[in-house]
Amino acid sequence: MPKRLYVATGTMGTAVGIALGLALARVDVEVQAVRVSDVSIMNQAAMERLLGNTVLMMRRLDPTLPADLAQRASIRVRDDFFGPGYAKGTEATDEAIAFGHDELGLDLEVTYTGKAMAALLADWRDRGNRNALYWHTYNSAPLGVPADRPLDANALPPEFLRYFGD
Repeated sequence: MPKRLYVATGTMGTAVGIALGLALARVDVEVQAVRVSDVSIMNQAAMERLLGNTVLMMRRLDPTLPADLAQRASIRVRDDFFGPGYAKGTEATDEAIAFGHDELGLDLEVTYTGKAMAALLADWRDRGNRNALYWHTYNSAPLGVPADRPLDANALPPEFLRYFGD
């Protein structure tokens, strides 16, 4: 069982969901929520609010869930790999992307996955913590829509048409 799970964290949904799921399963794994969005969006206070609000919502659907589930969740916000800004990498990010490609056969990118892998590699080197899990959030599956195909707004549900003007 890994001791740490590394995941890129923008709006915190994935990290919170994983941390609450692990807490519910009583699995002792600390989620390393590697911040990839501005601190005004993703920060410790926002993370705690989302944890608490998610548990409240879950308990409305199932009151048998533990009331202290948010406190049981083991999650650590990692600010140290954000770099100069959103979608802007660092040397550590570039090294992590190369490592992912060369050693693991993973396609990583500078916005999310490269930063999460950079955190894992830094801890691996500095602390010798080799009992870790990387959560890959990059979807590289092709959409199956040719790039030169024009958008057919009439094929969209009516609720979406307001986003495309008159």
